[in-house]
Amino acid sequence: MSRSEASQAGGTLILVAGPPGTGKSWMARLVLRHLEDHVLAPGERCQQVSLDQVKEGLWDRLGFSGPQEKALLDREALKEYERAVGAAMGHSRVVVSDYPFSTRQHDLLSRLCCQHGFTPLTVRLVADTDVLYERQRHRDLETSRHPGHLLTSYRPGQVLFDRTEADALVSREELARRCAERGYSSFTLGQTLEVDVSDLDAVSYPAVLAWVEEQLRG
Repeated sequence: MSRSEASQAGGTLILVAGPPGTGKSWMARLVLRHLEDHVLAPGERCQQVSLDQVKEGLWDRLGFSGPQEKALLDREALKEYERAVGAAMGHSRVVVSDYPFSTRQHDLLSRLCCQHGFTPLTVRLVADTDVLYERQRHRDLETSRHPGHLLTSYRPGQVLFDRTEADALVSREELARRCAERGYSSFTLGQTLEVDVSDLDAVSYPAVLAWVEEQLRG
């Protein structure tokens, strides 16, 4: 796809979906960099919007005391995310977003696409539950992971020295339940490519990028 062809295409919302531990944020950044470097015309923008980053910003501003307050902030984060995606659509030809999307976000994203004339695409990452659990556990124990994800109460700036003692770490059984009930592995909006990332070394990332380019061309 040439840069001139990309400049004539309509707006596109690329959703990188799938359960926790599938590497969605990394894939979203890979797609964004590829589009900016090889697809979009000079001066065109490709913007990434992360619901997790919106949540973390609220947690760091307000904190939360208990699951109910955390749930309230999560609902407010979804409103802020909706505004952020809408604003990005107003300034960028391509918007990329990653999250364990479920039915809770489906209608919101579909409505935004209709309002702004964007075409949705979904790259859905899936993996074996045991693999997902081990990856999520490893990620949660890393210091780069925001502690608000691991706690039921959080004070802005709080440091979690021993992450194994966090009270909201997800068990293998809870992860499987969430994936089943929330439909993380079945989310779809627009044309959808499913990528099995159980074995990261076996994933053909060039093929994923080629599929995204092909959908933009269409």
